[in-house]
Amino acid sequence: LRANIGIKPAYVEVNLDEGRPAGTFLISNLGNTEERFRINAVHFVYTEKGGLQRCLKGDYSLAPYIRFNPRELTLGPNTQRAVRFAVVTKGPLVEGEWWAAMELESLATNEIVANDEKSGRSVKLKTVSTILAPIFGTVGKTSYQGQVKDVCVEVEKGAIVLKALVASTGNGRLGIKGDYEILDKAGTVLDRGPTGTGYVLR
Repeated sequence: LRANIGIKPAYVEVNLDEGRPAGTFLISNLGNTEERFRINAVHFVYTEKGGLQRCLKGDYSLAPYIRFNPRELTLGPNTQRAVRFAVVTKGPLVEGEWWAAMELESLATNEIVANDEKSGRSVKLKTVSTILAPIFGTVGKTSYQGQVKDVCVEVEKGAIVLKALVASTGNGRLGIKGDYEILDKAGTVLDRGPTGTGYVLR
């Protein structure tokens, strides 16, 4: 979404063993025009290539259990509003980490029209901007373990890229951040640097 909208905090962690956990997101309109939003509970995953993907369902989705108040809001210029949430589960959940996100969906629709002069055809594209603020919840004992499943070097657009496939083998998410070293057979360091960062979900 445009940089004139802010959400604090950027994500929330709750303990699902403590009754009905609740919290608050503070939504700020830092711009000069009025903004209208709808609040949704959505589930998401990351693909093996690192792309975020919204899902209707998930084995460990909190989305069906999250309630927001209010569900829609209008923010005038340079104002802010609190959006409260509560996690209301139905029966016990299996141990480990569960998650979903608060989706802040703009009710303003952006419309783009592209014309092809040769064919005389036109295409109209409507886009909706959203922000996801994750909500992570833990049940019982959560284990954080991982394993490097594969490492390879590939050429992408003329650049040499080091890729590592990391699997979460516990029942919680991993926050990946690290460094790499490439050695020759004699043990001499040929290259080193930081790896990319990101989550590996349960």
